[in-house]
Amino acid sequence: MTLQDINAMRPILIEMENKRIPIVLHSNERLGHPYPGKGTTPLERFYEFIVSFPNLPVVLAHWGGGLPFYELMPEVEKRMANVYYDTAASPLLFSKKIYAIVSEMVGVRKILFGTDFPLLSPRRYFQELEESGLSGEDREKILGMNFLKLLGEDRQTV
Repeated sequence: MTLQDINAMRPILIEMENKRIPIVLHSNERLGHPYPGKGTTPLERFYEFIVSFPNLPVVLAHWGGGLPFYELMPEVEKRMANVYYDTAASPLLFSKKIYAIVSEMVGVRKILFGTDFPLLSPRRYFQELEESGLSGEDREKILGMNFLKLLGEDRQTV
């Protein structure tokens, strides 16, 4: 993703921002082992995108490629208020400790369940999440309640 790409998408992104329609961006870690589909977009570009559209809900795939750690910086945390992180490919990339660590850093409300299915079975995620040390309530938030809230569908159903 380049600055030219962002500028080309600007009209639709402004409309999405106005209507609070979330966008998912394929971010990933630049360090570590190579694999098919591993992107090369620097984290700074995702941050520039987020800053350019401060009211647009942004879901960053694959734990945001490490961006949650930067939310420990107060000025970054403020600008990342509408950013969420999905768990896709987590068992292939990170220790199961990432659930508790990212929950501590940015809050469990910003973590959304993602699987990269059919690459990985959801069962692997369920097991890692079960072993993560998070409460049952926090696991339920990650497994769907956070996403429903993001969409404005957080009403209790019977």
